[in-house]
Amino acid sequence: MVVEAPLRDDRERRRWYADGGKTGLALTESGELLEPVPTYGPALYRLIASEVRLSDADRFASAHGFHHLRRTC
Repeated sequence: MVVEAPLRDDRERRRWYADGGKTGLALTESGELLEPVPTYGPALYRLIASEVRLSDADRFASAHGFHHLRRTC
């Protein structure tokens, strides 16, 4: 599923980057786990999961090689 950006009625809460920063994950305030495309200045977001808690997003990011956390709020 693809969600158009900018995010309407929502915003990024956390963002994780893979080594080198070529790919990333974003968790929104409403709990959607997204892949921003492109990573910087995204034109769209790919939906990975909904109703995700921060602790679950942290585990998912770590398990998939996204080790660099950036807090966005």
